[in-house]
Amino acid sequence: MQSAGDIGYEHAQIGDEYWAALPLTWNVSDEDLRITRAEFGHVKVKAKSGADHYYIARIKVTGPVDEALKDCRYWYDQDGEHYRQQLDCSTIIRLGPPIVYDDV
Repeated sequence: MQSAGDIGYEHAQIGDEYWAALPLTWNVSDEDLRITRAEFGHVKVKAKSGADHYYIARIKVTGPVDEALKDCRYWYDQDGEHYRQQLDCSTIIRLGPPIVYDDV
């Protein structure tokens, strides 16, 4: 569902780490495929089905953030061929005042 809109953090702090999810993989072809790279390893996706795994990346904020994280890429093998696909995705990380939680 990430491709349906922007998600993110509006109160990020320099030095902190956050998680960003890549879009869920879905294979609409008649042949199984094997994801070989999304910077995380290998996941098999059966024909005509969605993956039961998803990829996330840990992001460390090291300074001002000017743009959203975009252009998610997957590399995969299918039927002896190698492919690369770029998917629309967007995670916004913006510096902001820290969130303060009051004890209840």
